[in-house]
Amino acid sequence: MGSILRLHFINNLNKTNLGEMRIMFKRTIATVITSALILISGVVSPSVFAAKELPASVKGQIMIAVIVNGQKVLFPDTEPYLDANSRTLVPVRFVSESLGAEVKWDDKTRTVTLNYKGKKIVMPLNSKDVSIDGTNITLDTAAVMTDGRTMVPLRFASEAMDADVKWDGDSHYVKVSDKAFQAKVDSGEIKLDPWGRMLAPTPPAVISKNWNVLSDIPSYVYTISTPKGGSGISNKKLFEEDWKGLDKSIFSVTENQIRDYYLAALNVDYRTIDENTFVKAIVKEMTFQNDDSSITEAAMRSYVKFVKKNHIVIIGYADPEMYLTRYESAKVVVRTHFKFKVVSSDNVTEALLDSYDPSITSETFKVDLGKWYDGYADVLFHRTVTDGHDYSGIAYNENMFVTGAYKYSEL
Repeated sequence: MGSILRLHFINNLNKTNLGEMRIMFKRTIATVITSALILISGVVSPSVFAAKELPASVKGQIMIAVIVNGQKVLFPDTEPYLDANSRTLVPVRFVSESLGAEVKWDDKTRTVTLNYKGKKIVMPLNSKDVSIDGTNITLDTAAVMTDGRTMVPLRFASEAMDADVKWDGDSHYVKVSDKAFQAKVDSGEIKLDPWGRMLAPTPPAVISKNWNVLSDIPSYVYTISTPKGGSGISNKKLFEEDWKGLDKSIFSVTENQIRDYYLAALNVDYRTIDENTFVKAIVKEMTFQNDDSSITEAAMRSYVKFVKKNHIVIIGYADPEMYLTRYESAKVVVRTHFKFKVVSSDNVTEALLDSYDPSITSETFKVDLGKWYDGYADVLFHRTVTDGHDYSGIAYNENMFVTGAYKYSEL
């Protein structure tokens, strides 16, 4: 079983996804053939906010995870992003304090100062001229204010605090490690997963029996859903036996399918959404029985009309936790971190794609407009064989709010 599954998964992850996806909406779809992966779409409501308060049109971006000393940083609102110079900008306080720096903001001079082990790092807002202990340096990008957060160049700030910075483009994350942390990793005192996350040193036995336990993930994440039965292989067994030794690059196809799907589904704006573009973006990351996507396409077009009618604007991200993947009922199941905000909507229970017109296996989700939500759910992948070709893709459009299998909280 192990060798067969290993080969199956490698084939799935390395083939281009030409298949398409079915949706489970009870008024739109009578039958669902494949498995459950969800993504959400969003938009803004003029009935709630005056037009002048609406943000610029929502385009969305893929979440850039920042891992500092083995811990993924949770940002309560503004996420890191790449600026016009392809530099990663991050909210200064959360990353700097994770490295042990004191952060001070001078509103009068519009300057942020980092005090780190006797070193003084000064970064004026909107200026490429910075200083370290009085020595001036000119950068190729500047600190800026975004949505009320001071955003600074991650590499400069981290390296100024004597930390090593590594970028992984395939998995969309930045790893920042100081010398003390790296010494503990090198000595074996701290163990990391393939993505550079720290494993919990003494995880609860009830969780560690079936899961790889990461130190930065709350315990509830491992208990939000119960395997439905049928053939399955636990997360822990997959990585310790069936997938042992696999390079993490093998997983990049799957994790990027999730990111790209959610880039479309969780970033929707009634003012700019194009029906054909949206349908294409959703369908291309899915797989369908008999390569027939017609039912899903019809459901997506229905959702786009709903978005326009209800003045929906949503901003959101999906961050797949590939080290928490399991195999269940012939499907690869990826526990996924979601973060989203419904900026505007005349309908506060079905604004998201995954909560729109749900089937009997899923639910609506009531949101408070303008609030960020953060949590976890599973995304399911299904394999199909069409004309001798083997495809893997997201199985369902309902993943985020499957009954009993998700949890979100306001940030």
